[in-house]
Amino acid sequence: MTGRQNKGREVRLPVAGLAALRAAVQKASGPEQAARLLQRAGIDVGRGLYALLAEKEDPASLPPSRFWRRALDALRDRGWGDFVYRARHEGAAELATANGAEVTEGVNRPDCFLSAGLIAGLLAGVDAGPVAVLEVTCRSQGDPECRFLFGGRHAIASVHAALLSGADPDAALERLG
Repeated sequence: MTGRQNKGREVRLPVAGLAALRAAVQKASGPEQAARLLQRAGIDVGRGLYALLAEKEDPASLPPSRFWRRALDALRDRGWGDFVYRARHEGAAELATANGAEVTEGVNRPDCFLSAGLIAGLLAGVDAGPVAVLEVTCRSQGDPECRFLFGGRHAIASVHAALLSGADPDAALERLG
């Protein structure tokens, strides 16, 4: 089939299949390169999800409450998890889930790279500028939920710098002013 024949099609796979794909990418490329590759792939997945949402109506033209309802329903309906949207700061917001599909066991850092990319790709179609996404807590490392902060690059870079200096995610957000 050509790309045009695949327009609007979706492929669903079990969470174990997602885990197997992640493991294969990591084995073939190493953990750091795998993180970058998975995030890039996630961006394309997110753009595809945006395109599917746009088949009914342009997500960028929707009021925020309606956009978030559609986007969160789309993530849930496709098995990514029950995400919630939280406005956190003028320059940053977050999506969080206590049952995200990408969680792995026994890592010591946020590990949901594909999901972070998916969020970035989805939001790229809505926002007028680049959207940065940073996973700040992760169930893979024992946190109660995976939290993805997103916003402008400068705001998210400031949060990341604060996290690297030992701040917790909420304190890092407070430092934004």
